[in-house]
Amino acid sequence: MHPELSFQEHGTVAFVADVLKAEGIEVREGVGRLTPEAKGTGLIAVVRGEAAPSDRCFALRADLDALPITEVGKDTYRSTNTGVMHACGHDAHTAMVLGAGLLLHRMRKEWSGTVMLVFQPGEEKEPGGASLLVKEGPPRSRTIRDPGATRHAGASDRQTRFPFRCFHGRCG
Repeated sequence: MHPELSFQEHGTVAFVADVLKAEGIEVREGVGRLTPEAKGTGLIAVVRGEAAPSDRCFALRADLDALPITEVGKDTYRSTNTGVMHACGHDAHTAMVLGAGLLLHRMRKEWSGTVMLVFQPGEEKEPGGASLLVKEGPPRSRTIRDPGATRHAGASDRQTRFPFRCFHGRCG
């Protein structure tokens, strides 16, 4: 209902950060900066399993941005931001990764390893938010043993290897 254009996802990322922090999940805000001086509109959260020590890491990625399209219709869930619409489903991707992160955190005593939740800004614009996240580097120094063990919400298998090659096999 409140979509925001690329690199303007301030309300969206604030909502995601507030939900994660309220749950006690570690959050790194301000990632995906267009310039060194700018505050990025992306976020990376880290959920750690507590069942046993493990250096295994998995990542889930969601795009935050919307498109400059006017949504028509009278549905109650339509965009409240004139001229901006979640026409690609990024709102669903964000909800899926946020929900998965909350569930994983609540079940952390039952599993081992680390799951990174990557909320990427600016997927619909060049330079894309992914390239900016690559430039900024990983939030921590744990190694991902299987770089293919990264999933983008809503992606097919051929699209899933992208996010953590950008982090050079490092995880938090």
